[in-house]
Amino acid sequence: MSLLPEKGIFNFTDLKNLRRLSFVTAIETKMSTDNLASYFGDVDIALLYGFGIKPLPLEGLDSYIFEYGFHEGCDQVRSTLVYLKTDKCPILYSSKFYVLDDYCHVLKEELRGATEKDVVNHYDLHSYLKDRYEFSEELFERAKENLEELDSLYEKIRETSIGGYELFLLKFYSRYIIDLSERIQLYKNVLNMYSPEFKDANKTHKQKRYEIFAICPGGIIDGINEDLCSKCYEVKPRDGMYAVRGCYKRSKHYLKYGG
Repeated sequence: MSLLPEKGIFNFTDLKNLRRLSFVTAIETKMSTDNLASYFGDVDIALLYGFGIKPLPLEGLDSYIFEYGFHEGCDQVRSTLVYLKTDKCPILYSSKFYVLDDYCHVLKEELRGATEKDVVNHYDLHSYLKDRYEFSEELFERAKENLEELDSLYEKIRETSIGGYELFLLKFYSRYIIDLSERIQLYKNVLNMYSPEFKDANKTHKQKRYEIFAICPGGIIDGINEDLCSKCYEVKPRDGMYAVRGCYKRSKHYLKYGG
């Protein structure tokens, strides 16, 4: 990973570049092995790796794409569907199929109505893959171990003084790194930036954070961060205080997509 130096502080907003870098990976994968799939929500990522599928998130995060087309719905649905219809998102374009959970039925239904590719419900993922791809127990177990290590590293990072905004950017945008070993190294490098805190004998308490519940926070995290007084928070993607403009779910604040 070249984004993060081994020592010193870096600009966490640079993590947003991971998504754009993954566009190149998506195109290269389509041209070579053609085994890319994109997903949304709580999906069994280890299972995808086990069947030799390279996963990337599918949701659109940009508002500038609205200039190229119109689609009804919340900003996330609009961004994703305009990207899909115009073939301007390399991830959506390069994916063999899409996998979604049941959290947003609107996005799932709109995708199914706008593409000839398979839109797979996460409950049906195993049978779908089993009928089409060869399963590798080794790849599956390795992915599970790597994902568990990432969860463990994340818990250690969240106990440091890292800001809530930076914590979210790390977890959200690191998903665009397909190679899990590279993702692990990124987490380790971030943790290393805060390692002096663990060596401080006087520091006996974990960093306390208050939870912020937000619906599809990826495209509105900047607005969420600007709205909060404290920076010691952790965003949880579920129904609650914030939602994307136009979302059908009930929320206290609805924020529009930025650039």
